[in-house]
Amino acid sequence: MATASDAASRPRAARAPREDASKTLVLVLCGLPGVGKTTLARALARRARESGHDAHHARYDARELRAMTREDGTTAFEPARWRAARAEAAADVDAATRRGNAREDGVKTVVIVDDNMYYRGMRWEVFRAAREARASCACAHVTAPTKEARRRNRNREGAEAVPEEVFERMTRAFEAPAVTTPGDGATFPAFVVDATGETDVDAAWSRALEFWGPAPDVPASEAERELEREAARAETAKSALHALDVRARASVSRVVADAADARRAAVAAAANEARRALLRDARALDGSRDDVFEEMAMLEGAFAQTLSDL
Repeated sequence: MATASDAASRPRAARAPREDASKTLVLVLCGLPGVGKTTLARALARRARESGHDAHHARYDARELRAMTREDGTTAFEPARWRAARAEAAADVDAATRRGNAREDGVKTVVIVDDNMYYRGMRWEVFRAAREARASCACAHVTAPTKEARRRNRNREGAEAVPEEVFERMTRAFEAPAVTTPGDGATFPAFVVDATGETDVDAAWSRALEFWGPAPDVPASEAERELEREAARAETAKSALHALDVRARASVSRVVADAADARRAAVAAAANEARRALLRDARALDGSRDDVFEEMAMLEGAFAQTLSDL
């Protein structure tokens, strides 16, 4: 049982943004499908309004789902439509951020970005746009056991449930943000929200307030900004390719181990050739495009089919 001394020793929960905080906080929620990001986003938006702030909830997945839904109600991934939907969502976030910074009535704004954001590069794009708009930006990594997230995802209605193969791919590829401390000068501040059971919204809101500081500095010149963008893209592409190679090697090992003795050498040769082709095609993708990760997933799906046919 907690005692009075225990309570006194805990850090005081943040009740308002820091005095030097920017007018707007862009709060990026990331995590696997089914962990509870949208539920948390809605709760945080309500808490922000109850605290006298304005709030904007930007759901990337809702726009993507509309873009992918056909007239007959079925869904299918189409790179161009997916890219357009994400561009619309990013524009919505930027517009809400700039509206918040343009306010002159003293009301601060929280823009909550609700998406899986499973690659660092995806989160970096949001951070860079927030910085350019002179807003503070932080990331909340919403977590729950993978088994529980999978169960919740399966219980979603209709097209809102992420396909099982996509869920598994996101689980393997997810790049968790590095957790930081408020005010430590981290380039992209981040904290964890445990959504295993009933999420503590008060604690999550308090943590968001602790990370709501001044807008980060913008590189002085466009040349410096472009170098920064290139470095971020290169890091993301390298990380994604490495993860893809690890998964492909594991898949090859499994299919070779399952092959009959008489065919094992032939299966190994064919599987490794398919792996080399996969990596060659993945390296040829345009790493600067937002949908490169989905195109990489399509290549990986074709590779998996090739292995299953061996």
